Amino acid sequence: YQRRVRGTRVKRGGRKRPVAKGICYGKPKSSGVKSLKFLRSIQSVAEERVGRACGCLRVLNSYWVGADAVYKYYEVICVDTAHKAIRRNPRINWIVGAVHKHS
Repeated sequence: YQRRVRGTRVKRGGRKRPVAKGICYGKPKSSGVKSLKFLRSIQSVAEERVGRACGCLRVLNSYWVGADAVYKYYEVICVDTAHKAIRRNPRINWIVGAVHKHS
């Protein structure tokens, strides 16, 4: 297979500060627990998780599938860089370079 589509889900909502019993020490300005925002998008987190799970594939793109009360669902398109059809095609062989590896 040259391409694979893999579904994933990410928990909805903002980021909660990982502190014991909700106690943040220091100035009141930085003492928030619940109203923090994660700097990256939920979709990029979904791509990262699939990239880690499929080590031999490279993440090409992703799209939103649906959502419920707890999760957002995405499908991530992955490409097999060892496949000859990918390596020979000039429109997509840019992804074969080592710059596009994920860790």
